[in-house]
Amino acid sequence: MAEEKRRRGDRWDGKLMRNVDGMHFVMPIVWPNRTDNEAYISEQVDLAPIRAWIAEKNALPENQEFPFTFFHLVVVALLKTITLRPHLNRFIADYKLYQRNFVSASFVVKKRFADDSEEGLARVEAGADDNIFTLHQQLFSQISFARREDVKDSTSDAMDMFARLPRFLSQNALKFVCYLERKGKCPRSFT
Repeated sequence: MAEEKRRRGDRWDGKLMRNVDGMHFVMPIVWPNRTDNEAYISEQVDLAPIRAWIAEKNALPENQEFPFTFFHLVVVALLKTITLRPHLNRFIADYKLYQRNFVSASFVVKKRFADDSEEGLARVEAGADDNIFTLHQQLFSQISFARREDVKDSTSDAMDMFARLPRFLSQNALKFVCYLERKGKCPRSFT
């Protein structure tokens, strides 16, 4: 599929949704932030087949270093769901609705399994051809990198930079970064 040409109003991370119905025009104005939403679901899932699958895969020698967990399966299921249902991959910025250009998951990783351990950020991006095994490998790579004591991810470095500034400067600098983010002009390293 050929990549669409970027048009006025598009951002590096998403395409402005044009010609949307009334509800999708009004909701970004009513709920202007990308995380404003409500979603409730009550579902019971039989985990026995999933436990059996995890045990079967983890018995294989190639999975001894980084065994499958429920967390891995949930992340993969979410990434694949969004890949297959692209309308779930929309966001709101500056009162406008955008279709995100990629599918990704970000999460916090403890460097050690201890309450006082430092934390790092990991990010996995899913392509249309990815499956549970390719995404599991990406998770292994990202989590291993985030757990390294000698390395800090770029997002944590940026946050530490703001934390070292006097409070009045860091608050104003962060407000400016948030303004740039709303407008789609924030440097990718800060996003």
